[in-house]
Order: sequence, then structure tokens, then C-alpha cells
Amino acid sequence: MKRKLFWILYFGISTAAIVFAAVLLPEYIVFNWYSLFPVGYIIVIILLALFFPSKLNARFAIWYEEQYRIKWGRPLDNPPLPTEDEEWKMMLDYNLTRSKILLLFIPLWLLFIPFFSDKAKIFSFLAAIAPTIAMLSYMAAAAHRANEDYHNLVEKERKEQEQREQFGRWK
Repeated sequence: MKRKLFWILYFGISTAAIVFAAVLLPEYIVFNWYSLFPVGYIIVIILLALFFPSKLNARFAIWYEEQYRIKWGRPLDNPPLPTEDEEWKMMLDYNLTRSKILLLFIPLWLLFIPFFSDKAKIFSFLAAIAPTIAMLSYMAAAAHRANEDYHNLVEKERKEQEQREQFGRWK
């Protein structure tokens, strides 16, 4: 419930602020057909935010992994590919975070609808650099955490093996 309230307040306050700015600064409003470009970008962002945590994304991931295995000649049954549900569950938290990052930047495009020049509205897709950098940073941090977890596990197993070997020598 808190998360839904956050998103309702976030988009409500940002939309209200933009409307308030438009009312206070009517001389800066440039509302024309070019205002549809940011609307289109917002629609694409919303569709991507819905696609990332969906099972269709898991299906694409499995298909991509299968194509990779076929291209590089690895045996098809070693190791077996995860099912669609397994893949979806493994990546759900990761993909939900990616979706939230995309949704956080929607108010950036909302600004382009009533304000800015025609060229700025057309090139407002360049504002996608911010969520892209945020997602890449998140992906790098997640990969680093996974790498650290793996190395910690390997180190722990190595230490346990050394302890077993030393215990065997002391008998």
C-alpha cells in the first residue's frame, strides 16, 4: 500500500507542479503538434516498464539463451535451461527495479509537453540518457554484488576445505 501511495503522490505532485508552472508562466507555454513527441516517449517508457517484469520478457530471455547455445555449439541439455516461470522468478526483483527507474523519470518528459521549443520537444528522447545511466549503474552494482557473493562463497568453501584437511592431519 505504501508503494502505491508513493507512486500516486509522486506523479500527482509532479503533474500538479507542472500545471502550476504552466499557470504561473503562460508566456513560456509552447503547446503544438510537436508536444506529441514527448507523449510518445512517455508511452514507450510506460510500455517498457510494463514489459520488463512480465513473463514475456522471461520468454525472450530463454529464447535468447537458446539461440546463444545453438550459435556457440554448446550441448542443448547441459545445463538445462530454466523454465519460463523459473526465469521470471529469478529476474523479477531485478526487472521490477529497472521498471521503477524508468517510471521515476517520466516527469522529466512531462515538462517537455507544455514547455520548450519545437526542436527541444523532438529531441527530448535524449532525456533518456538519465534513466539509461541510472539503469546501467544499477546493473553494474547488481553484477558487482553477485560477483562478490560468488567469491565469498568460494572463499568460504576453500577455508572449510582447509579446515577439514588440517583436522585430518591432526588426527
